[in-house]
Amino acid sequence: MQSIIGGVKPGGEQKHILYVTPFDEPFSGADESLLLAISKLDRERFHPHILIPCEAPYRSRYEALGVTVHEWPMSRMRRRYSPVFWMQFLRRLRHEWCHLPSLMDREKIEIVHINMHVALGPLLAARKKGVPCVVSYRAKTNDRPKVFFDVFLPWLHRHSDAMLCISSAVAEHFFKRGLRRGVRVLPNPVDIEQLRNQLDFNPYKTLQTKNILLFVGRLDPQKRVEVFLKALNILKKNGCDVYGVVVGTSANAPKDQAYEVELKRLAEKREIPVLWASGQKEVAPYMRHAKVLVLPSVNEGFGRVLIEAMALGLPVVGADSGAIPEVLQHGTYGRLFLPDQEARLAEEILSSLEDPEREEKLKEAQEHALKNFSAEEYSVKLVEVYEQLLAKSI
Repeated sequence: MQSIIGGVKPGGEQKHILYVTPFDEPFSGADESLLLAISKLDRERFHPHILIPCEAPYRSRYEALGVTVHEWPMSRMRRRYSPVFWMQFLRRLRHEWCHLPSLMDREKIEIVHINMHVALGPLLAARKKGVPCVVSYRAKTNDRPKVFFDVFLPWLHRHSDAMLCISSAVAEHFFKRGLRRGVRVLPNPVDIEQLRNQLDFNPYKTLQTKNILLFVGRLDPQKRVEVFLKALNILKKNGCDVYGVVVGTSANAPKDQAYEVELKRLAEKREIPVLWASGQKEVAPYMRHAKVLVLPSVNEGFGRVLIEAMALGLPVVGADSGAIPEVLQHGTYGRLFLPDQEARLAEEILSSLEDPEREEKLKEAQEHALKNFSAEEYSVKLVEVYEQLLAKSI
């Protein structure tokens, strides 16, 4: 099933790119990045196609950009130990390897860009057709179990022509295994203009304090939201006038849903002052009227919310783990604390609230975000990758 709405009709000198995104969640950071990248493509040179799961929530947004949409019952690799899962996955993988090349022939695809490394069928189909393949590697920074990554990463590297890692911390998975060909760091773009254009209102009018401490993100154990709640509890017990706000919901996975229940039970049991704001697609109002954003995640592969906060002039405190130190330039543009240390987090939050150089540091962090994570900068670097691959394929 296809649809073309707006944009430039395929044909002529255009190069046809098939993007592959395997997600079917209502919100996907990978899809947000891809939408932004496609919006900046030169349509006289490139025409984008997108391969999405059937009934994917992002379909209408891709169509609005004039992308040719192809629905496909896509397989998605997961770290599972079930033999049944792997038998089903391999069967679907074979189906994609057999049938996707005909779609690529029909649409005259010249580059395949896989937006998440868990979609292996299109990668194999591209290899079968001899079409250059770009893979966006959006992983956490822990590579465990080691035996799995020691096998999977060399295989993935061997079958791709360019590997785009969202941070240097993520790229290190390849480098420490001696895999360097075609691997480059290309951080996620952030739609700073769209953030600024979001409606401005104060979502905290009912809260009797101006010291709002904010967490934004999906509620899963990796995010360590309980550390944020415990730090709130410490500050409150020490007489600090603060209130926590959690903007985010759990995914459909039972593990994440159980985690959300556990967090709310913790807040209720300890009488931690926290407001739960779920289902919010526009986060700018929450950031504009907060005092500090906290990201206590471990093994974070990038941390888009840090860039969004800095771009809007909000101080950030993040765990010294994963790519967070890299994004914050090791404390230059935000404060760091030892992972899972709620007492240290409470200290850093208080220091941020009382920092006499706060305004000057905010301006520096904002300039850093605007300069290094814009969609325009991302698009230029992405097109360079495409042009190199096209030149080799001639």
